[in-house]
Parts: sequence; C-alpha cells; structure tokens
Amino acid sequence: MNKRIAILSTIITFFCLCPILLAGQQISDCPTCKVTIHSVFHRTVYTEILIDAPREKVWSVLTDFSNMPSWSKSLQKISGEMKLNGDVVVDFIDNTKTVKQFHHKLKYYDEGKSFGWSDPFFLFLYDDHLYRLEEMPGGKTKFIQSDAADGFSSLFFGTIATDFMLTSYMEFNSTLKEIVEKK
Repeated sequence: MNKRIAILSTIITFFCLCPILLAGQQISDCPTCKVTIHSVFHRTVYTEILIDAPREKVWSVLTDFSNMPSWSKSLQKISGEMKLNGDVVVDFIDNTKTVKQFHHKLKYYDEGKSFGWSDPFFLFLYDDHLYRLEEMPGGKTKFIQSDAADGFSSLFFGTIATDFMLTSYMEFNSTLKEIVEKK
C-alpha cells in the first residue's frame, strides 16, 4: 500500500511541477527559431526568415503547390479549397521519408498573407500550423511558420514532434527564401 501511495505521489508531483519548471523554456540557438515548452501538454514552434522579395512574390511561390515537390523536402502539396474553412489535403514527407496525407480544414486564411489549420494529427496530439507573410521595409517579406503540439500525447511525443517540426520548418524556410530570391 505504501508503495502505491509513493508512486501516486510521484506522478502527481510530476504533473504539477513539470509545467512550472518547463514553462517557456526555449530550445534552439537561433533566437527566431525556437520551441517553447509552455507545459507538458503544450509546446509551440516558431520560425521566421527574412526574404528579399515583395510579399506577393513570396505568396506566389508558397502557394504554387504543383511545383512544390521540386524544391521542398517536407511539404509536397496542398490540394482542395484554399479559403477560410476550406477542406484541404496536405501531402507531407514525415521523418521516415514517407509521404503522408493529412486532411485539414483551413482555420486561417487571408489571401496573400496567411493560411493554416488546427486539427488532431496523431494520437490525441493537435497541430496548429500557420504560414504567415509580413511586409517589411525595403520591399522585403518576413515569412513566419509556426505550429503547436497540444494534447495528452505531447507528454510522450511532444519533444520528438516539435524537434522534427523545428528542423523541417527551418529547412523549408531557407529553401523557400532561396527559390524566391532566385526568380
């Protein structure tokens, strides 16, 4: 009986203290590319890159889904209704190098500025993915790609998921910048 109480006490302490100890912890040497642990059930990923091109040009390349497989190693295609609440299918290469299809409803959509979704994607793990373009001085564009891993599974898979997101988003952002600035 005492052993059960000790185990239960340890579990309760873990769930109560971990969010406090880990809240806001940043993981990455890049100040604009980071994973923030808000609690054991909520982590966010934030990446950004400055592209030397106007927003319209960046949007044009970003939403040219038929050409995306020629340059992106992760996001391969988005098909469907590109509008607020539109149903889309996202083809994405996962960490096993397998193309997976995810069905999403666009929660965010502002023509020429942003699009994204917030849906469950893996064992009680919710995804809140946003692509956003901001006009900057000098005809430049800040491209922001952010995401979140929320839910019970974040306790077990949050680190793996957000580390993979961070790495693949940074690579996607750099390649997008290179392609846009070449055109």
